[in-house]
Amino acid sequence: MCKRASWHREKHHCVGQEINANHVHAVSDGWVYGVARPLHSGRTCHVWDVRISDETA
Repeated sequence: MCKRASWHREKHHCVGQEINANHVHAVSDGWVYGVARPLHSGRTCHVWDVRISDETA
């Protein structure tokens, strides 16, 4: 699922409307993995679900 990104840099820019994050525990070694999935892709607003996990999850 990939959409072609086409926008005019002088007219448009990205901004954050809201960030909600929960920090469960720190990782001091090993790998962390992230998966981002779009929940809504509108004309002017996109909502993403980003899941970050370590090797044990």
